[in-house]
Order: sequence, then structure tokens, then C-alpha cells
Amino acid sequence: GRIDNLIKCATESIQPVEVETVLSKHPKVISAIAVGVPDQRLYETVCACVKLRLDKGETEESVVAEIDAWCADKFIVSTNGLSSQPVHYVVMDQFPTTRTGKTDRKTLRKMAIEKLGIA
Repeated sequence: GRIDNLIKCATESIQPVEVETVLSKHPKVISAIAVGVPDQRLYETVCACVKLRLDKGETEESVVAEIDAWCADKFIVSTNGLSSQPVHYVVMDQFPTTRTGKTDRKTLRKMAIEKLGIA
């Protein structure tokens, strides 16, 4: 992954691709992009921007809760008490793309910060 995509959580540098690989294994996740969002205490925390596969009668909230609970077993907490498990989840229909068709992580990060109401 590119160095400028790293999520800097306290003393850890988290590779977004590691988080995305785990999330993409969940059957309800169509695709996932991990971005860092500002945090007063930790500098940044992990926000998972996800496209979901919802069954009839399911809500985004219930599926996100299910994914978060599922993630608890998948991300190891390091000796300093930090984990790369997403702290926030933002459900999206589409991810913004650059002119070359790649996911625009900078714009996605701004959108996530807005949706979460983080200044």
C-alpha cells in the first residue's frame, strides 16, 4: 500500500489493505475501503467505508453491528492495547473515483468525516 494511505493510530501505522482484506471476507460486505479519521486521543482511528449486501428486512444498522461483532474475533489487540479493527463504519452506495477510475481515498475520507460529524 502507499505510504500516504497509512492510518496513524497512536504509535501504530495501520495498512488499510489489511483491514479491507478482513472486511471483504464477511458475506454481507460487497466491498470495503479503510480510511483514517481524526481522533483527539489517538491521532487517527480506522473508519471502514462499506458497500453492503442487505437481505429483505435487514437494516444497515443491524448488519453493521453484525460485522463489527464478527470483526472482534478477526483483529488482534496488540500489547499496547491497540487494534486495527474499525472504530467507525460508514455505509455507502458508491465510492468516489479518480479520473483514472481508482477509488479516491482523499475524497472518501472527507465524506466519511462529514457523515460521522467529526470536525
